[in-house]
Amino acid sequence: MPPRRGETIEEYRQRMRERYATDSEYRERKRVSLREARRQRYAIDPDYREQVLERHRERYATDPEYRERKRQQVLERKRERYANDPEYLERQRVRQRERYRRRCISDPEFRERKRARQRELRRRMRYASDLERRPDALSSSDGGVLKTP
Repeated sequence: MPPRRGETIEEYRQRMRERYATDSEYRERKRVSLREARRQRYAIDPDYREQVLERHRERYATDPEYRERKRQQVLERKRERYANDPEYLERQRVRQRERYRRRCISDPEFRERKRARQRELRRRMRYASDLERRPDALSSSDGGVLKTP
């Protein structure tokens, strides 16, 4: 929409700002065209792409609300993926086991922590039938009275 006859550029810009603020349909059309133009430029122009990525990295590093919002978006995309692809979860489990196995092979400290956790777990399981050693066997609300199954 060009300026009206006799309308100054400042008046025209003011009128367009008011229209953008009040007309939701117009605002949405403008946003769609701007978004599409940015997508095309991002796909074609490597300098623009790097500028955009650098802005995103900087904002992610400094803005905790932005970081949390992005994390939630990633989690939501994963939830949608799980819902639509039943085999995806199994593939994720296989990948996680493989990463864990590689880490066990390559990181001696990790391997030692894993062994310590396993020893502690075996020790707890050994005494699981002994009611005095089970953490859930004594109830603090009952004055330390033993609960038998």
